[in-house]
Amino acid sequence: MSSRASRPSRTDRRRIGLQIALLYAVLEGALWTSGEIQTVFVSIVVVILVGATLWERRFWPGLGIDLKSITRALWFAPVAAALAGLILLAAWMADTLHVPPDIGAVWLQGLAYFPWALAQQFILQSYLFTRLEWLFGSRCAVLGTALLFSIAHIPNPVLVPVTLVGGLILCELFRRYRTLYVLALAHALVAVSLAVSVPESLLHHMGVGIAYFPR
Repeated sequence: MSSRASRPSRTDRRRIGLQIALLYAVLEGALWTSGEIQTVFVSIVVVILVGATLWERRFWPGLGIDLKSITRALWFAPVAAALAGLILLAAWMADTLHVPPDIGAVWLQGLAYFPWALAQQFILQSYLFTRLEWLFGSRCAVLGTALLFSIAHIPNPVLVPVTLVGGLILCELFRRYRTLYVLALAHALVAVSLAVSVPESLLHHMGVGIAYFPR
């Protein structure tokens, strides 16, 4: 369901544009700080997400959080699993695979990553995409949201291009199917496979922002 049922007024554009800019600025603040300051930024991100989501009810039908939406793009789960398998196979052939001896720990890592992937997809799709779509249309929103997703992963040389391509795919799937859960699962599968496939000299524990640099 498109969130562009009516043309936004100039006041609406300013308000929604401010919501996007404010959230992204605070999010970048969280990525480029640490310690107590980072905690403050993260808290503000949560307040903005919750407050703006509850206030702007026009976006609710397209948030993708309805559990019934899982079946809309369920076909993409095995595709993502196959992609993760190809990444692992390529790493094995290139001798860069570094799976921990305790395979159970890998599964736990994957399970633990899913809620974080779901949170990222909510920020990306339910918040940023829906607002950009309402302002500029769904096609522009796909590109714009993917670019914002990629920029948020600077300066990681692996994750910046991966999240740009992945963001385009995930945003296009969200545009078509309005579901978060399968997208978060795909996100988690690919992320965990990259974590054990790409050399740490490049990936730096998948750090972005200030976390990419050694301390």
